[in-house]
Amino acid sequence: MSLLGGDRMASRGEIDKLIIYAGDARQLDIDDILAVCADASATALDAVADAALCGNTAAVDTLYARAAANFPGGVILGAGLRQAMALHRMAIDIEAGARMQTVIDNLRPPLHFKRKPAIEAALKLWTAARLMRLVTRVADAVLETRRQAMLGDAIAQRTLLAVATAARGKS
Repeated sequence: MSLLGGDRMASRGEIDKLIIYAGDARQLDIDDILAVCADASATALDAVADAALCGNTAAVDTLYARAAANFPGGVILGAGLRQAMALHRMAIDIEAGARMQTVIDNLRPPLHFKRKPAIEAALKLWTAARLMRLVTRVADAVLETRRQAMLGDAIAQRTLLAVATAARGKS
């Protein structure tokens, strides 16, 4: 339900695609839906950002390759920037004394349930101060992907791998 947009015609089209995809199957799971639906592309961007911010370098490589089939490096890196900024706001609240679960539950729009474990893991790895430095670093990289469009994918992938390494505390 959270993947359905406000456009009823588009939502009906996505449901039609799912029906065709399902064929004779009597049941689909969330992975089937994410593989078929258009809004899954946004989910792919979130997955790359989550993997980087959780320090999973192997997943960053795999997920980046999938996302790069549909998006330029600057767009993928922009998703990482938005996620880092959101984590920064959450980390500030947590460091001010709010409970992590309360901060996550109060997000608007609400966080998709499949992303909660990644967000919780990232919040345990990053402080607000480290996230602020990270936001600056990723924003600089986004600018660089625009200045050097031919190298955009390399810049974006290198930056996300550096984020993953930093999340593990190695830089």
